[in-house]
Amino acid sequence: MGDFENLQVQFGALDTKMDPRTAPPGTLTIAENAQVQTQGVYKKRYGYTALLHNLSSIIRLATLGSMLIACDGNALYNYDAAGSPPFNGWHSVGRVPAASISQKSVILDQSVSAFVGYSTALSAGVRVDSWIDSTNGYVTIQLSNEATGALISRTLVDSTGVWNVVHSVTVGSFVFVAFSSNALQKINAVLINCSLETLSASTNIQTGAAVSAARAAFDMVAVSSTDVVLAWSSATPDVRAWRMNAITFASVAGPTVVGAEASNRGLAVMATEGEFGTVLYYNLALGVMRAACFNAATTAQTVAPFTVSAAAAPVNSNAGLVRYDATTVLAVWDWAANAPALPYVEWATVTSAGVVGTVRGPLYNHFLSSKPYTYASKFYVNAGYASAVGQQVSHFTVQLNDAVTSAFVPVAVHAYRSAGGSSPPMLSDVVASTTGVYRTLLTYAYKFLSTTTTRQGLISAETDFISPTRLLPVEANGDTLFANGAAVKYDGVNVSENNFHAYPEFISATPGAIGAAGMDNGVYSYVAVYESADAKGNTARSTTSVPIAATTTAGAGLGKVTLVTTQLNMTQLGWTSARQQGSISYFRTAPSTGAVTTHYYVGSSKIDPKSATATFVDSTNDSLIITERRLYTDGGILDREPPLPSKQMVLHQGRVWGISSADPKLVFYSGDVAPGEDVWFSNIQRFRVEPGGDLSAIASLDDKLVLFKDDRIFKVTGRGSNQLGQNNDLSLPQLISSDAGCVNPRSVVQTPDGIMFLSKKGIYLLNRSEQVSYIGAAVDYFTSNYQTCTSAEMVPDRLEIRFTMVDPVAPLVTPAGVTLVYDYSQDRWTHWALNDGAPAVDSVFADGVWHWTKADGHVYREDSTTYLDDGAYVPMTLETAWIEPSGSQGFARVNRVMVLGQWRDDHGLEVQVAKDYSDAYTMDFTWDAAALAALGLEQVAAHLPDQKGQSYRVRVHDYEDGASTGEGYWTTGILLKAKPIRGAFDKLLQAGAKA
Repeated sequence: MGDFENLQVQFGALDTKMDPRTAPPGTLTIAENAQVQTQGVYKKRYGYTALLHNLSSIIRLATLGSMLIACDGNALYNYDAAGSPPFNGWHSVGRVPAASISQKSVILDQSVSAFVGYSTALSAGVRVDSWIDSTNGYVTIQLSNEATGALISRTLVDSTGVWNVVHSVTVGSFVFVAFSSNALQKINAVLINCSLETLSASTNIQTGAAVSAARAAFDMVAVSSTDVVLAWSSATPDVRAWRMNAITFASVAGPTVVGAEASNRGLAVMATEGEFGTVLYYNLALGVMRAACFNAATTAQTVAPFTVSAAAAPVNSNAGLVRYDATTVLAVWDWAANAPALPYVEWATVTSAGVVGTVRGPLYNHFLSSKPYTYASKFYVNAGYASAVGQQVSHFTVQLNDAVTSAFVPVAVHAYRSAGGSSPPMLSDVVASTTGVYRTLLTYAYKFLSTTTTRQGLISAETDFISPTRLLPVEANGDTLFANGAAVKYDGVNVSENNFHAYPEFISATPGAIGAAGMDNGVYSYVAVYESADAKGNTARSTTSVPIAATTTAGAGLGKVTLVTTQLNMTQLGWTSARQQGSISYFRTAPSTGAVTTHYYVGSSKIDPKSATATFVDSTNDSLIITERRLYTDGGILDREPPLPSKQMVLHQGRVWGISSADPKLVFYSGDVAPGEDVWFSNIQRFRVEPGGDLSAIASLDDKLVLFKDDRIFKVTGRGSNQLGQNNDLSLPQLISSDAGCVNPRSVVQTPDGIMFLSKKGIYLLNRSEQVSYIGAAVDYFTSNYQTCTSAEMVPDRLEIRFTMVDPVAPLVTPAGVTLVYDYSQDRWTHWALNDGAPAVDSVFADGVWHWTKADGHVYREDSTTYLDDGAYVPMTLETAWIEPSGSQGFARVNRVMVLGQWRDDHGLEVQVAKDYSDAYTMDFTWDAAALAALGLEQVAAHLPDQKGQSYRVRVHDYEDGASTGEGYWTTGILLKAKPIRGAFDKLLQAGAKA
């Protein structure tokens, strides 16, 4: 039969998609913790060193130049490795509440001009939206599929009268909707069986004198899977609480008078089973916010009414409560006016013993637009911007801080400058659609081309605190911008909003007289702008205010004008002397010089977010201002605006481009990025990509803006309009591929060959010729079993692209996380288990080094001086596909397996052999560090005790033994001493397998 012959098998490329029984000899099915040194030579990857750990969690890593940045979801930190303790390590540089948003239309109906009440709830996969329209006061309930958004039904459930307030709560698989009317002095209810998608008839549950005719203040809360507690004002007058079974409409306890006094306007209730209940309400006669406590089970009063907050002049509009802990609730309310005209929001803790904490706030120039809620031990509420001119009403999700001096940093922005109304007649309910994702109904203003008046619609606005795409960064103009529910930027010193969320509004412009050196007689036009400069010297400018006119008559050179504007409150600017400051800059015309349309700078006042208004006195003569700078929009320049809430942004063609998270088919882009000015946006610089579903990712490829959806790819060429909004050269979106799309923006990475990204089918490459190829076929096993990519980074000094993958699917595979590494110089993949397979939540290439992080706040940097992971030994494992010495299904004898390598450092070596397509490695050989060191050349041979077979598989890996930096060994391949045996595999078969 011949002598044994040498069968040389050089280690080839990793391939997990090809059947290992048919793969070419040398193909690897495992190349763990290996790097490609040269063609066919594998060495161990470098190890990782932990940075100083003083953060408890991290969701995002980013860079600003060579600076490493991290965010834990609430604050931003930079890393200082060079400082001396305690100044080295991570340092907080500002607040960044991280959230993503989505926004879906619930109703846009030309027959509905406004809403007096609206609420949302969820059960059994069905979303229940309820509203009362202003045209007739009727109640409508809409059922939708939560997963798809498909409409199930829309039902007019009660048209018996004019209803004022509606609330809904989830009770088991049901949703209970109740609504009240002061004209009818009634509270009615409807029960929705979400499993069957059916509605009961509208049923009266309280009527007559039991319900106030003055204002139907009413609220409710679920306390169990069957019971709710309702609170309302009666005609007696008093405040009552009632526990009822929402499924049967039967009384459980009460109604009980918990406050023997009138409740006017805002009223809220919070009750928790086994703890206590609280009602919060406004007493018009006393002009104060009041509260009372009761037993949640019996509704019996436990603490008589007490004052929570008093205000001398304003009237309350709305109030809300949320559980703080087992003995405390957080109360939040708004006052309908401040001096001179706009509302503000305050809050305080209230205990079950009636103890009121420090009243916090105020958040000036805002009103409540939802009930408060809590997530991860922090408290949030939706607050609307109260626009004096009615042109920039927006809804903000705001974190309620414990300290008055803390900045009001918006977590998210909804219905940006398009919210309907300036203060709702009631607060919308908030529902957790999933853990960490909160939804509420908010008003939305719109106008059809066929109508002349603005209409109101309802949107389902979600604030998502767990979205994996929160705070995706992009560097531009020396700053790092973060895509978020409310966009923020970091300039290396300060964190602030990216541009301003509002523009100043004039409250008044009052002419007067001054003794000398004043203004001439004339009609003057004023415009105000918020301005600030960052640490890089880039100036941010807000949208310009609506102009206001003032006429001076005091005589030539004797006039003045006193200007009062709103202050900027939703900002990180100016809260402390250490923070970045800003100003309100004023511009006016100069009619006596003939400049009646050009606006010149006349002065500024400081942005003071702790104030409601700012006052500035202008008396400068026209002859002196015409040498000052002009208003930046003079000449038709576009107004500056902030970016939309976004899911991803990218730098392309000298501009920043992003995908709107509120409307994920919408792409927006900035003006030209230029030193000296903040990155700015305009609402005319946007376009839509309609075909298919939502946009999932965006990338820059040469002169093309690449737009991904889950199942297709588009491109757009051109740079867009100039700063006048003219000469838009953008092409229409053109389809590149309908074969593959991107499912995760974190997987998008630019490479020398094009754009790599994760699709539903694995990792693909869009090359510079716009061809799409399945470049990740070799790691198909991993992309099939680890379906979430948390980062994709190019490491240019290693000529590698690294994808961190997590979320192993069932049947569960190990480890919990894997890093897929593509060597683009040799077109080879390997896979790494970082820190024994710990999942990486993000990675970044910073200051020439690759960093990655775990969710617990530990950050690691690649360290070319070691091959240990934070001191732990890292084995390199290589496993071949099946080697068939006599061809497929041939029969052979292999008596030795030899491994050729190069000893690099102390280690032990294990060689395992399996045969005949069995998953079990039945032959195992080891050499300790002393034995290997004595060899000089790492060349070992294993004599097989079980030699006959049709196929052989070899696994080689090292293990810790001796003092070592962990490098272990390099290896090129294996050699099998084999000889064929006449016949085929059927010699091995049992009789039953032969026909």
